Amino acid sequence: MKFRLLFATLFCALMIQNATAQSKVFREVAGEISSDFEPIVQDNSLIGYLMFTKLEAVSKDSFNYKISIMDENLNDIGVVNFRQSQLLLKSVTFEQDVIMLLYRKEDTKTKTETYGRRGQQRDVKETQDSAFVQFINLEGKILKTESSKITVSRNWVYTKYSSYLNIEAPYMQIANLPQKGFAFLCIEKDKQTIVAYNPKGERVWTKAPPKGADDYYMIANVKSIYLLTYKQPMSKRGTKGTYEVHSINANDGKSSDNYELKDKEGSYFRVLDFQIDKATNNPVLSGMIHVGSERFMNAKREFKSYYKGVFTVSFNGTSKGDTKPVFSYWSNGSNSEISQKGKLIKENKFISIQEAVSDYEGNKYFVGSLVKRKARPFAIVGGILLLPVPLADLAVPFLTYTKLVSNEVTILKLNSKGVLQNIANIDAKKVKYDPYEASLNGGGKRLFFSVYNAVSKSSYLVISDADNTYLYNLKDQKVAKTIPRSNGESVVTVIPAKEGSIMISEINRKEKYSKLSIEPVQ
Repeated sequence: MKFRLLFATLFCALMIQNATAQSKVFREVAGEISSDFEPIVQDNSLIGYLMFTKLEAVSKDSFNYKISIMDENLNDIGVVNFRQSQLLLKSVTFEQDVIMLLYRKEDTKTKTETYGRRGQQRDVKETQDSAFVQFINLEGKILKTESSKITVSRNWVYTKYSSYLNIEAPYMQIANLPQKGFAFLCIEKDKQTIVAYNPKGERVWTKAPPKGADDYYMIANVKSIYLLTYKQPMSKRGTKGTYEVHSINANDGKSSDNYELKDKEGSYFRVLDFQIDKATNNPVLSGMIHVGSERFMNAKREFKSYYKGVFTVSFNGTSKGDTKPVFSYWSNGSNSEISQKGKLIKENKFISIQEAVSDYEGNKYFVGSLVKRKARPFAIVGGILLLPVPLADLAVPFLTYTKLVSNEVTILKLNSKGVLQNIANIDAKKVKYDPYEASLNGGGKRLFFSVYNAVSKSSYLVISDADNTYLYNLKDQKVAKTIPRSNGESVVTVIPAKEGSIMISEINRKEKYSKLSIEPVQ
């Protein structure tokens, strides 16, 4: 899981410890120096933190940088200082006491060009972009760096009232290879590359992943790299997007069988989660089954029987026979709690799923909102009054006579046998949706993530709305804790932390400080 906090200013740190949690306070000291606070991730678990700070400019094209490394309890481990071109930190991972960092590097050069009939001259900046990887040990020593050129397009976009620079950069991702080293994935328009490194930062093998996909995502376990690809549907109605999982041997880069996500009914799919399962250490793919292409979806259409079930696919090896798909449909009337149209029968509300999480017992949980349609009386009256007006009938179809409202979060549990049941509905802050929004899940109106405790084998779901954050125990099926989003002076946010813990961020804009506290979950 990746979670990134971008700080607009440089903070100095003051350690504050108490009996139940460890905290760090960051106070603003300069407005022009910026820091990125990035989690250090290993095997999809957070094991530390890194603060990457851009200091003063040494020249037009070079800057001083500082990397502050902290453990999972926010204790300082070490500091690394170095000088480099403009760097944008993208991701951090860890393996065998070595930290790998991925940046996009911008080398800018200024040249003089002549233009016009009179031979006027002007300075023009040219930027060469690169993928820049860096390997640092816990003693603060830079073991190795490597730079490879990438293509980034920069185009000015002009609107009626403003203009902005649109930057399109390649998709880049890094991951640790357990007991082996690291993998780097770079997807450009005409070139796709996976590179494996050992812990010293030396290349082991390089491979070109499958071409033709629009989206890529990489995870890894001890034996293999698993690459999820998605090819978007064509503009023609009725065409389906295609999900595939490609298996690559982590030792030598050789490919194994690929798996195409499909069922006997020729359904459409939306993947919600693809990660290494805590219980089996194998990949699990999960998401929604729906009846039509997402290319033409909006909230109104999603509300009208758009989804027809959920699925999981477990990968117990790299061959096709090692996959175990589980499809659970409510559209065939087999589920006693969910109607064929995708509504909870008892509550008479539509299910809109946003995330999928797992537990230690092989179950999958789908979490989202319960949505109800309500009439908009003023719009209905307005539509009736407009009917006698000439040409007004052209506007009537565009009036929204209903609104979509959600007051509850719902949790569905899918076991290994394909049995799907509703285990909880939790009251939450009311959310309103425009029927013509791109999706009922749009806008980040509710956020969800999971927390695991390896000692107690407990799994928690963190649910955040505008007013509160709820810590829900999936094993006990109850809310274990409620945390208000505001305490009167500060904005409080709960974010992922080390395994078995949550991090509470308090931002006090009046006093200009941020406080991070780590609290364990039982």
